[in-house]
Amino acid sequence: MRKLFSPSSNGYSKKILLRVIVVTMIITAFTAFTPHNVFASYQEGIHEGSFYFCWTNDKGTVNYQNTTHNAYTVSWNSNGASGFNFTCGKGWQSGNRYRKVYYEGSFDPGNNGYLALYGWTKLPEGSTYQVAEYYVVESYGNWTPPGTGPDVVSLGTVESDGATYNLYRTTRIDQPWILGGNGSFYQYWSIRTPKKPTGNNLSGTITFKNHVEAWEKAGLTMGDFSPFYQVMETEGYESKGSSNIKMSGIIDDEAPYVRTISLLTRYPDAGKVMYIDSADKMNPSTTVSMTEEKAMFEIQFLCYEHIDYYDYVEWAPVVVLKSKRTGKYVTVRDSTGRVRADSDTISTAQKFHFFDIRGDCCFRSLYNGKSLCYTGICSNDDVFLSGGIFDVYWHWDY
Repeated sequence: MRKLFSPSSNGYSKKILLRVIVVTMIITAFTAFTPHNVFASYQEGIHEGSFYFCWTNDKGTVNYQNTTHNAYTVSWNSNGASGFNFTCGKGWQSGNRYRKVYYEGSFDPGNNGYLALYGWTKLPEGSTYQVAEYYVVESYGNWTPPGTGPDVVSLGTVESDGATYNLYRTTRIDQPWILGGNGSFYQYWSIRTPKKPTGNNLSGTITFKNHVEAWEKAGLTMGDFSPFYQVMETEGYESKGSSNIKMSGIIDDEAPYVRTISLLTRYPDAGKVMYIDSADKMNPSTTVSMTEEKAMFEIQFLCYEHIDYYDYVEWAPVVVLKSKRTGKYVTVRDSTGRVRADSDTISTAQKFHFFDIRGDCCFRSLYNGKSLCYTGICSNDDVFLSGGIFDVYWHWDY
């Protein structure tokens, strides 16, 4: 089913430039989220750094539980209810066409359930629809998605990760979608054959770019995956089953993934915009606008690294920041002076581990092991405490 995309609700109002998403959350009785979560027909959040959501149409019973930072368990039972449907998943708040996903666990789909890498893509201006929904289905029950019907268009096959995937396109008209309310959109499908065996000891790899390239070759329009989540999803319809899934992922691309951002300070001196001054130094300001060139940075995602930082995350992206004003990379030289946007090349001094937690972000230098502070100095010893946390503003084109 389709999930709503809701804005941040962590107590601090987020503004996303040129982007407004209105969502209505329907509060009702819902079963077994982790402590402190709101019970709802649709629920999303960040659990130990990983994005998750769960949706149900208020029929039958769904028990969802976040376990470790990159794992979840869910069980469901339609209890004979006609039309029972749910979907839950965990993964990343921002999608990426180059993400390679590793998963393991157990999966019992019952008669009608499936396990998939799932998300949405924003289609280019002028496309038939604004967005498309995608599924890379790894395992399923007796019913094989996406089923049959006049709107199911077969598009051939692709070989990926040791298996053949059947490709399809379907169309949804006036149905719930990622932008809130109802809309019309395409669905892109890759269905693994043979499917992964159900039961215990389930594991696999999904090289997502192989599916994106196959869909494009089949004539489907791709867009920007980054505005929307990308998760390992469990979905069920009029069935009884369970799923216990752990996942991790890396970005495996040929070129850096680049986005334009601005940064706003949080605690203890909140509300200032970080910018590069005439001496190429990073400073906070209450008068500089986030739309000014000197307050904009290109964040380039170079790779993912496996780290063990306070047992908080398993994988973290390595990024560099390039000033839009100077056209040069932000550089760390020590823990006493301000960082400078004055480097033409990339070395350890320009690299940061980037932690993005629902719009709150931190930059931990690979050069001195300290995080960028609200003063513009890379001197903070703890990434996740006061002084090293920023609001990140993504300059998307809508």
